[in-house]
Formats: sequence, structure tokens, C-alpha cells
Amino acid sequence: MLFDEYAGAVLRGSLTRSRTGYMFAREFFLGLPRTTEPSFLFRIMADEAFAGMMPSLTIQPPVIHPQRDTYYCIELESGTGIDSSHWTLDQAAIGNIEETIRTSVEMYEFTTDGFATMADVEEFIALARRCFEAS
Repeated sequence: MLFDEYAGAVLRGSLTRSRTGYMFAREFFLGLPRTTEPSFLFRIMADEAFAGMMPSLTIQPPVIHPQRDTYYCIELESGTGIDSSHWTLDQAAIGNIEETIRTSVEMYEFTTDGFATMADVEEFIALARRCFEAS
């Protein structure tokens, strides 16, 4: 789990390993303020990169940490894995986890002030596709 400065979840990952493979499931939580343009939300929700695992949208006023100003929450989910020989398994899983953490931190830092333009939304989607694109 990765948390923001208010202890809100940003990323949750789960690694399941077998003798011959692994599955790494991940969820990214994008919190946005009440002032977010609805078209920005719809653009993220409708992107074909996430069609395999459609994002979910929750609308809820921030109760525990009102200073966080998170009114909308979009959840992106993805999962990847391989079934392989033992010599590549651990390295592949570690690389997948490291890339997800790096990209999730970059996505979080990019969105801490919300989106100002549709170009910002497109840049966020390009970041999210690195780890959360579903096929």
C-alpha cells in the first residue's frame, strides 16, 4: 500500500505467486476536488486503454480529512502475470512492482492539485497507461 500525507490510499497491490508463475494485481486511487470539470472525469472513465477493467467512480465528500478536498475518486485496476521458469519469475515480478510504484507516485504527484485543462487529463492518461492499461 502507498498512502498520501493524509493517510489516504493511493496504491494497493497484491502479489500471488505459484511454483511456475505470478499475478500482480493493482489498484490506483485518483482523488479529485469537487471543482473538477465533469468532462475530465468522463474522459478518464471512457478511455479505451482501461476498457478491459473499467475504472470506477465514487462521489463522496471528504469526511475524515476535509483539508484533502477529495470529492471524486476514480479507481483504476489492472493485473499482470506470467507463467514461466523459475529463473525469470522473481526478476519479472520485482520489475513489475517497481515500475508500478514509480508510475503510481508520478501519477499521484501529477494530480495533487487536480486538473486545470484537458491536456493535463491526457498527460495523466498517458502516465496511467504504463501500468494500468487493460487488454
